[in-house]
Amino acid sequence: MIIIVDINESTADKNSRAEKEKYVKLLQKSFSNVISANTKIDVQVRLGNGENLAIERKNPFDFLASIADGRLERQIEYMHSKAKFVAVIVTGKLNWANEYVYADEEKTNWKSVSVRGMVRTIMLSGTMIDYCPPSRYAEQINEIIQTCSRDHGRMFIKRRIVTFPPLDERVQILANFPGISVTLAERVLIWAKVMNGDKSKADDYASLASTLHWISIMTQIDKASRPTGWGTAKILTVRKMLGLSSNEYIGVNSE
Repeated sequence: MIIIVDINESTADKNSRAEKEKYVKLLQKSFSNVISANTKIDVQVRLGNGENLAIERKNPFDFLASIADGRLERQIEYMHSKAKFVAVIVTGKLNWANEYVYADEEKTNWKSVSVRGMVRTIMLSGTMIDYCPPSRYAEQINEIIQTCSRDHGRMFIKRRIVTFPPLDERVQILANFPGISVTLAERVLIWAKVMNGDKSKADDYASLASTLHWISIMTQIDKASRPTGWGTAKILTVRKMLGLSSNEYIGVNSE
């Protein structure tokens, strides 16, 4: 198992750098294979079952600030594009038992009902959210790893109730295909529109039908002309899911 920790904040202000270093040291004490890298995700774990886990750590004040400026939503979406399992860990005390939220015992201007609603929305996005004292950060990550590594006796279905921002239905359908992320789905829908010669500005994407047509014949198209990330193995996986034999393709009737 490999733990990759982000070092993007290494050139930030002194307090931020010190906090980053503290949590890296906690991980190094608990895990034998910790690698530092310049990434956009606080912690990435390559699980023993081959799946990826992405974790964003927030102290209580940063958690609230990242809700306010939309940063948390962007970070969650980015993590979902890179990993099957996604989690947010709040290291510190976040209390919303009363009308206003208290962060590490300090009263904030945040209404508790607003933060509780956002936490529920985060969970509906398919994101785990955990809380722990700063000293238990490594242990909390280990617990999440154990949960994600466990054989639950059922299949995980790649379906999210909420996305940030809401996804086009065509993207949602394609992103549920094996091995197809939201990013890959968006790329192929845009590419299909170009292949159709459609220059209209009314919609960024081609129809789902024409996109499936282009995917079904994509192996016949020069690799340099395919959308980024759509290699032969990916195309064949989609063709297999569609039930196409080697000599079958999807046609689109324009009538």
